[in-house]
Amino acid sequence: MSITPLQNCSEVGASTVLWLERARWPGRTCSQIATNFIGNHPGADGTIEHLGITARSLRKKFGDDKCIDTFNAGDAEDYRKWLQTKGNERKKYKTGLAMGTVRRRIGRVKPFFNAAIKHKIIVENPFAGEASASTGNPERLVMVPADWIEKCIRKALCEDWRIILAFARYAGMRSHETRIQKWEDIDLVNNIMMVRSHKTPPVRCCPIFPELRPHLLRAREMSPEGAVYVQTRYGHADNILTTLDKIISRAGLVPWEKPMQNLRATRETELLSHSPAKDVTSWLGNSPDVANKHYAMTMQASFDRAVTEGARIVGVTTLPPASPKPTPDYPNDMYADDVEVASETAPQKTPQNPPPPMQANGGNPETRKKPIEENPEYDRKLFNRLLVFRFKATPLGRLRISV
Repeated sequence: MSITPLQNCSEVGASTVLWLERARWPGRTCSQIATNFIGNHPGADGTIEHLGITARSLRKKFGDDKCIDTFNAGDAEDYRKWLQTKGNERKKYKTGLAMGTVRRRIGRVKPFFNAAIKHKIIVENPFAGEASASTGNPERLVMVPADWIEKCIRKALCEDWRIILAFARYAGMRSHETRIQKWEDIDLVNNIMMVRSHKTPPVRCCPIFPELRPHLLRAREMSPEGAVYVQTRYGHADNILTTLDKIISRAGLVPWEKPMQNLRATRETELLSHSPAKDVTSWLGNSPDVANKHYAMTMQASFDRAVTEGARIVGVTTLPPASPKPTPDYPNDMYADDVEVASETAPQKTPQNPPPPMQANGGNPETRKKPIEENPEYDRKLFNRLLVFRFKATPLGRLRISV
């Protein structure tokens, strides 16, 4: 029996059209549709792996024989609750997943049912009402101080682990990025490195921060001759969390949640407190929205600085700084230092006509020397004596008076 193409079935009812499309689609069970969808997906290996985990969780919850057209909104809600309580595959389905992971898992289930809608096997997506937008979980963010990671570096098993920890904490790299960097991309002379990543962007420019530089120098010195990668012990997809927990415990610390992501979050938070968000996110390979939602944390140091300094916006909350006084120009600044020293040591000039001090000219006014008063009688007698003296001294007794 041949199946009539849909474009020639204008008079066929909707139920018949749906039945014909189901017949053309290879498999109607949820497991078969998920397998076909993953097999035709053009995504990267990491995306395919996560889709496979999602398909296995659907089979674990509903079995291999549940038809996709029997799913309803109630089944979608039951699946979400099951993920929250028993959906952790790593723990052998004995514990649940975090809310962010649950949302991402549901976000990967929806394309399975959207593909079935496109092939007219189902009319609507039963998971359409379930939240799948990824949101940050600030309760799992931990600020990792630098002295913690230095203790871990000292207790690390080898140089590969030391540079992995330094990359994560001081360069803010993702977990897989710490294991795929090449020496040819690291310019220690100019303090620039090109960071390779499996996410967008695939290559980004990042400065070599002062905290990272000594670790890179040590790794370079200890790397084998002709080494291509900075670390050679692990591949980008290897699970390193178990060994990392052992290193943290060996350093005398309690393993914190999401160890690698919190190292990246700590570094991004530190950089955001000193540099513009656009620059920081370009160095670390995300966007300001992602940084604020998933990485940025509040810092006690910022709170304390706000208490003591306030806003300190020049020209708005505080006066602008005073402009420096002009200094004379000397050729080649020969006497610049002497001029500065002279200006600092020169005595202060007093204003013109200063008011007299309290005890000037003799101190106490009662003992001050009194001015001589004029005496007309004394002046007349002195004048007569001078006349007589000049008369006697004149020859021939002639009268000569000169005044």
